[in-house]
Amino acid sequence: MKSCLCGDRRLVHPVQRWIRSDGAVISQVERLLLDEEADYLIKKAGEVGLNRSKTSEGIADIRTSRTAFLPMNDRVVECVGKRLATIAGMPEKSLEPLQVTDYTHKQRYDAHYDDLGVGPKRLKTLFAYLKDEGLSEGRCGGATVFHQLRRDGQHLRVYPSKGNAVMWSNFTPEGRHNDRTLHAGEPVTCPGAHKIGLNAWFLDSPGRRRKSRRSSRRKISKKRIKKRSAHS
Repeated sequence: MKSCLCGDRRLVHPVQRWIRSDGAVISQVERLLLDEEADYLIKKAGEVGLNRSKTSEGIADIRTSRTAFLPMNDRVVECVGKRLATIAGMPEKSLEPLQVTDYTHKQRYDAHYDDLGVGPKRLKTLFAYLKDEGLSEGRCGGATVFHQLRRDGQHLRVYPSKGNAVMWSNFTPEGRHNDRTLHAGEPVTCPGAHKIGLNAWFLDSPGRRRKSRRSSRRKISKKRIKKRSAHS
């Protein structure tokens, strides 16, 4: 794959590694983005303007980050979108506008599902890490955690690493909603630490992008998380 940056002749060689597939089809993609590509997307989000993140119910305490949707008519953004679609094995037209999400100290997104259950289905999610300042070693939080999956006796966590991504299917091969994809963006616990990610959601119907650009995600109570975790 070629670099998406103008005049850059470097090649990108993503490596996909399955980190958990027990009923959830989750994988980690290494070296998905060049550092300079990630920096470009962050800069573009700043130009668009970051605002308080929303859920399907508007601004809510469960999601305290800031977000910006990237213009898909930007040449670099379009190129990155094509690369993400190729890695996801999904049609490019099924990709929603890419969303940059910015987390600083204490900011988080509580447990939720990416598919709301109405309208076009979000079949697959790819979440790429654009910035991992103070977070890559896992000492200051900021992980993407899957509450229904376990590794080494603990909840499955993927820590931010710039240029890498985590990807999963929100539905089973039989077409049922996969409850094991319950996940959260854990709080950034250290002052000065900084996580920036890139949400890429792929719909079941190419061309049927959601009318609303707010994040339409199912949320789940902490009580239900505890109950489900006991059975994972």
